[in-house]
Amino acid sequence: MQLIQMTAAVVLGVSCFFSDGFSCYLSALIEVYHTLKTFPRKGKRGRPKDPVKEPDPDLVYGQLIKKKRQGRRQELLYRVCCDAQRLAELGLSISTSLIERLNLGLIITSATA
Repeated sequence: MQLIQMTAAVVLGVSCFFSDGFSCYLSALIEVYHTLKTFPRKGKRGRPKDPVKEPDPDLVYGQLIKKKRQGRRQELLYRVCCDAQRLAELGLSISTSLIERLNLGLIITSATA
């Protein structure tokens, strides 16, 4: 959650997010990038239905899940969680290569230090 909030503070607008299959990212993204859907009163007794957080219409989020067996990659599963149409319009594909490269650089740097 803190990582998404820090990103939102630095990036103007809503950007595209890609990650592995870790399930907590989607709820954190919706918590930061959301619109409130309110429900009208129906004229009946009782409390009206509470507003619901829905993903921002500009939010693009995709996952790249690597299925492994005995330490070897068997399959890549691409999952678009938010706004597949906008992802196609922007001409983007789901890729985690940039963060994987950053992680490799951090590992090498910490090993040589």
